[in-house]
Amino acid sequence: MKLIVLTLFVVACVSSSSALRCYQCLFPGEPKCQNPSELSPETCSDPSTAESALGIKAVCLKSVVDIQGVKQITRSCSKQGGQINACSAFKDHVEHCSVCDSDLCNGSSNLLVSIWTTLVPVAIAIFMKFF
Repeated sequence: MKLIVLTLFVVACVSSSSALRCYQCLFPGEPKCQNPSELSPETCSDPSTAESALGIKAVCLKSVVDIQGVKQITRSCSKQGGQINACSAFKDHVEHCSVCDSDLCNGSSNLLVSIWTTLVPVAIAIFMKFF
């Protein structure tokens, strides 16, 4: 019985996964980049099979670059892992550059917590207590 419940739980978690969604604004100085609530989420493309084999995954990126005293914010989908460092493209005048891998996590300085990050440990604890 325990094995059946655990298998169903794992299948539910895996089957509910979908492509990563990030806020996207690629034009520095675009007023909407300052306020992610004005941006529409974009679905990121999944890495190719070859990229996945090298440990490369889709991530959301947020960068803040200071250009002549003006902060320019960029938010986008990117790829990270293996030999790829998404923040390495921003070499000069970088105040901040970060990547994250949960939906819409590049929306603010606070990373959003995925619902699965909360639900999975709770479900496992309940499972362990009752089974």
